Amino acid sequence: MSNSAVFKKALSLLESGKIDQSLDLLSSVTVHHQDGDLLHLKGAALARMENFQDAEVFFRAALKKQPNNFQLRCNLAKSLKLSGQAENAEQMYIQLHSDQPLDALVTNELASMALLRNDLTSAELYCNRALAVHPGYTPSIINLVAVYTLRGQFDQAMGKLNEAEDAESPLLLLQYGAVLLKASRFFEAREVFERLQDSPRFEQLDGVDVSRFYSSYGAALVELGEYEDGRKLYEKAGAGDCDDWLLLINQAHFNSKVAGDYDAAELLYKEALAKYPDIPEVNDFYAVFLQHMGRYEEALVYHQNALMLRPDCQEFLYNQSMTEMALGQLEKAWTHYESRWSRQEPWSLNDSTPHWQGESGKGKSILVYREQGLGDEIMWATCLPDLAGEFATVVYACHPKLVTLFSRSYPEIVVIPNRVPRHALMAQKYDYQVAIGSLPKFFRQSLSAFSGQSVLLQDDIIRTNHWRSRLQALEPGLLVGLAWRSGYRDAIRNHNYLDLLDLAPLFELSGVHLINLQHQLATEEQRWLDERFPGRLLCAHEIDLFDDLDAAACLMKACDLIVAPGTATYMQAAALGVPTIYLSSWAVDYWQLGCQPASPWFPAVTTLSKGLENSWGSLINQLCHIVSSLVDEKNHSSL
Repeated sequence: MSNSAVFKKALSLLESGKIDQSLDLLSSVTVHHQDGDLLHLKGAALARMENFQDAEVFFRAALKKQPNNFQLRCNLAKSLKLSGQAENAEQMYIQLHSDQPLDALVTNELASMALLRNDLTSAELYCNRALAVHPGYTPSIINLVAVYTLRGQFDQAMGKLNEAEDAESPLLLLQYGAVLLKASRFFEAREVFERLQDSPRFEQLDGVDVSRFYSSYGAALVELGEYEDGRKLYEKAGAGDCDDWLLLINQAHFNSKVAGDYDAAELLYKEALAKYPDIPEVNDFYAVFLQHMGRYEEALVYHQNALMLRPDCQEFLYNQSMTEMALGQLEKAWTHYESRWSRQEPWSLNDSTPHWQGESGKGKSILVYREQGLGDEIMWATCLPDLAGEFATVVYACHPKLVTLFSRSYPEIVVIPNRVPRHALMAQKYDYQVAIGSLPKFFRQSLSAFSGQSVLLQDDIIRTNHWRSRLQALEPGLLVGLAWRSGYRDAIRNHNYLDLLDLAPLFELSGVHLINLQHQLATEEQRWLDERFPGRLLCAHEIDLFDDLDAAACLMKACDLIVAPGTATYMQAAALGVPTIYLSSWAVDYWQLGCQPASPWFPAVTTLSKGLENSWGSLINQLCHIVSSLVDEKNHSSL
């Protein structure tokens, strides 16, 4: 059989998926008699079998006979890339691009190589060049979307996917779902993954992409609280032929955040690191895990590894800022904390009002806008008096629930609600604007910059006296305000909060009046109280603990002690100067800026920490011992 006939027959077998038969036929021709086409085809067949080392040998042999064969050079470059010879592959693609600068495939491969090097600027440049030549080229769209996603530019990523000619392409839908997942838009991500799974084109995905689909779909379900379904999808992903770092990370996340199996989680993180030490995300995820475990010195090493691999990643820098706070490295931490805007869209007055960067405020006006949760806002607001000392006029648009309390506490500030429709003062012209969470960057760069004042919020004295009178009418005892959870709970957040029954030993103490500060008692919580400790938790039903924070402040101020986990309740109570015990699920809370058990923000706080891997039992026993001691002190002082 002639070489030409062998080539046609072997090519037909290869295209029909009969790789072994194709190789057998090609091997029947002695190497001495094989021409460049046969050597090229044999290299391609070996590459199909992922035998890249032997494929390279045959590609190079073919190149000796056909040195100018562009497709052959492309196949050799791809084989080098897939065999882990990234530098050699990139050099070949550079040469190919020089020969044919308008070839979209080669230009896109250069984008892929730049992504592997975490060079997002070069990757974006090559993607745009490829798309200029071939506007609908799916691989270049996917790479460009990856660039935008890694930068936290989620709107640009989704916009590019929506512009695609074939927006229902399985690969593009998979990418779209992944972007939504990264942007924490979990409901939308689930809808996209469901659409992809139901699509008749789902079968076009190869084994690796199918595994990634199940892994990403599972991650979305876990974030939505559908834990069992998410776990099953992880199992499907693991059953495929995909050896993927993201699956290992998702499984580790499930073990730590849902199952509470931190040892199993760490083993998975370490497996991912061993297999993929040069993947920036793997280093970053492990750093965040160590951060949550209170192992901040270790975490910092992996934060720095991630940023060394991808220096311009704002999300990595944000995560590192949390660790730097815990280590008391405040100047670095606040600077790096500005990268939080990669995770959320900043609210701002308008595009033309400059953001304050520390310029002199003499004779100037500034609008401060709120961000994040109520507790964070209370904490950041302690910097407002410092800002008022810099500017002639300070207007603060805060959460509507805090307007009355903040107006009384910060009389030098004009306090307005940040709401829709906007307050009339929002339409005024200001010299500057600034986010409330950016103020510590200017006013809290060292622990010595904190005021040390215990009373940071001012209650309504008349209403507080009313509640003092009512509570003092009870039998003598220690007045303990009590909260135990957030209003929003799921398996992931549950690790940070207590179940009411965890506090049973506190309810059993004598000489204590427990005052409810927990809004929206669940039916099962009320049933437990009625059965176990009827009348033991005193509820001020005339106060809306959820919406009327000014009234809640007066009730707190009338107490001798507040006990609460990491919610706005403990921060509000501490800012009022009421002795507060913060029940922390963290081994070390980074917001305490390296101070434990005290808090530089709130001197009235004492922190009791358990660590995520431990139960609440020993911590509650410690709490009961402290409360019993305070009861004895109060009894002794009343003699």
